[in-house]
Amino acid sequence: MQKVYIVRFGCGHTQPESYILGLYPTKALADARIQVLTSEDEGWDPDEIWTDVVEVGAQGADCLLSNR
Repeated sequence: MQKVYIVRFGCGHTQPESYILGLYPTKALADARIQVLTSEDEGWDPDEIWTDVVEVGAQGADCLLSNR
């Protein structure tokens, strides 16, 4: 099994939506994406960004990612 790290962004606690901002093969790459997004240049709220992890095998992976 291999892990896929999914960087996601939510729109506040009163909104049901979340957005996928990237898929990465390592935690380090996902963390680097988050650092760029939360930098002063980009300005995304660091409290609204998180990482989900899905394990993927040779046949793919079934998953259900809730909006939060």
